[in-house]
Amino acid sequence: MEDAEKSLDRFTSKSAVHVDVKITLATITYTDNLKKQLSIGTRYLDCFKGVELRRSEISCLCFAGQILCGICFVSLSTTFISWKIWTDDVARLTTALTSSLKSVSVPPPPTLLLWMVPASISSIA
Repeated sequence: MEDAEKSLDRFTSKSAVHVDVKITLATITYTDNLKKQLSIGTRYLDCFKGVELRRSEISCLCFAGQILCGICFVSLSTTFISWKIWTDDVARLTTALTSSLKSVSVPPPPTLLLWMVPASISSIA
């Protein structure tokens, strides 16, 4: 604790007159202990039970809504219009469409995968 006090004292501005390092350190310790107590027995699987299930559904639907409502396609229309104005080559337009759709389809699978990674890491630890 002495090292923590020294470090905190070093980071405290010298012009701050009313800063008590011991009280600040006690608050940090209390908050850390409280967080440890609250995290005991919680898992990612708990996000899909009880009240947390409703919150998870809402957040997943908001995320899916952003993807599915067409926000990703907003920039695609500009691409297609500019290609159509500059060229009538259907092959180039098809290539533009294919590459744009590929870029839109890339984010969802890694996002779903990354939801699983913290759960597997927390079960190991």
